[in-house]
Amino acid sequence: MDVWNDELDEDYRRLNYLLDSPQSFSKEQIKEELGINILPNQLSTFKLFVLNFRTNNREAVSFSFGNNPHPIKRYNPHEITYSTLQGVVNKLREAKLIKFVKGKPSHIFAERKESTAEPTAKFSKWLGKVWIEDVFVNIDTHIRLRDKKKIYNFRETKYTQHVDKVMKRYHKKLNDWDVAIDGVSIEDLHVFVNFQAVQGQVDKQGHHLIRHGGRFVGSWNSIPSAERLDRFSFKNVRGELTELD
Repeated sequence: MDVWNDELDEDYRRLNYLLDSPQSFSKEQIKEELGINILPNQLSTFKLFVLNFRTNNREAVSFSFGNNPHPIKRYNPHEITYSTLQGVVNKLREAKLIKFVKGKPSHIFAERKESTAEPTAKFSKWLGKVWIEDVFVNIDTHIRLRDKKKIYNFRETKYTQHVDKVMKRYHKKLNDWDVAIDGVSIEDLHVFVNFQAVQGQVDKQGHHLIRHGGRFVGSWNSIPSAERLDRFSFKNVRGELTELD
């Protein structure tokens, strides 16, 4: 979960598109309790922000606010678009339910700043009272095919199915061991293997080819290597950690 889901952007948690819950919100409930008119096509986006704020201890999340592409449906179960995201953020901001700081676009990647939203005291109070069923990560696969700019759909192969099985076992171990950063458990953990989409390397049907290799990523990838072993831990495992690459 790197580009859209699990890296930290300075002091902010990036918006996790995969969070889901059996809980649903109606536009009537939102109007009555918060005083804002959320359109039917914006309900899923509103729900996603609520789930992110709740699992992030009601602190700020960062995201792209511009007219940029969002993940494909496979990694975007709520089918968020820039239109629904902008609509929900603007309504929350106008109602003074969030503190919004617009990001900074740049052709230089290192100088880009994502937008951030943080719930106000009023919204935090509502978030603390509203009943929400179990929050889970809504995705089946641990495989992604991507280049530096976007994530692509792909056709499953015996190799991708094998890698997915291996990663599911590894992912279960990480949960069993209670993986943590700075002593805080990573509750919305979902580890991916990223395979590189190479331009021009497609089969006769236009499907991108997945080669052997790839890089698996998690929340700890954003921690500087000099700090990683001190800040990364397993609550249910004792002993000295060693990092292998």
